[in-house]
Amino acid sequence: MSSTASSDNSINLSWGDVGISAAFILVNVIVSLAFRLGLEKSLIISSIRCTGQLAVMGLVLRQVLTSEEVSWIVSLAVLLTILGAWETVYHQCKTRHRGMFWSVFLAIAGSTFLIGMLGCAFVLHFQPVWKAGLFIPTIGMLLGNSISGIALGLRTCLKQVHEHRDHIEQQLAYGATRWEASRTVLRESVRMGMLPTVNAMSVMGIISIPGVMSGQILGGVPIDQAVRYQICVMFMVAASTTLGIVAASIACVNTCVDSHHRTRPDRILLTPPLFYALRNAQTIASAVPTILSLLAKATLKPN
Repeated sequence: MSSTASSDNSINLSWGDVGISAAFILVNVIVSLAFRLGLEKSLIISSIRCTGQLAVMGLVLRQVLTSEEVSWIVSLAVLLTILGAWETVYHQCKTRHRGMFWSVFLAIAGSTFLIGMLGCAFVLHFQPVWKAGLFIPTIGMLLGNSISGIALGLRTCLKQVHEHRDHIEQQLAYGATRWEASRTVLRESVRMGMLPTVNAMSVMGIISIPGVMSGQILGGVPIDQAVRYQICVMFMVAASTTLGIVAASIACVNTCVDSHHRTRPDRILLTPPLFYALRNAQTIASAVPTILSLLAKATLKPN
């Protein structure tokens, strides 16, 4: 079954069309092979994950978006927030600090729900605010854009704390509070986290056509309405991302420099979580000989 376009500009795609579009991923695979980047496996897995995740989301949204149950809507929004925090902490950041998942979860939830509720109520005029077909996609857009900014801000914050540890300790020794000593670190992490959003707004409408606006136009929404909606959403994204970056960076500094005004490098985790190490088949395979060797030594060790 091929795709068709109706008179209202909406496009109907079949799974066959999706399969044909997967051929474009071969461009990335070929480049990876040509330059020996070693990304072929990651590209294929990411493509499969993308397809599967969106297909599952479509099935879930079909049920939730037709429901008026507030509990379902809130549950899905919380689930999306948990997944966003997981992605930020365990996929986007190689270095973490203790308690990072919960601090990122609270930062994302607080900023996204605050800006989302205010924007949906007073800017987009959703009636009711929690109407699933409008509220969930809006929250999803805010979450998707917040993840990259918060992850970049946290990576910068942890890197700055590590590289400027001596300077921070010197400031603390001179009597500065942990916030005064870490002011430069906090400022740089927030600045770096905000840059992608600032750059996106700078080129939007001139160099790039935003995805939300393109989708609405293809869906038959009048162009002027699509433009205004995109502007409103972009401003909401900017505010949500910035609040999330500030909250997550403050939590990071609060963890890495304790209340006794001491730097705590022991709270910075450089190794991946155990479940990710075990998930890697190569890691498991390489660990088997070592485990067998240790067991053999323990067995043969004289009493």
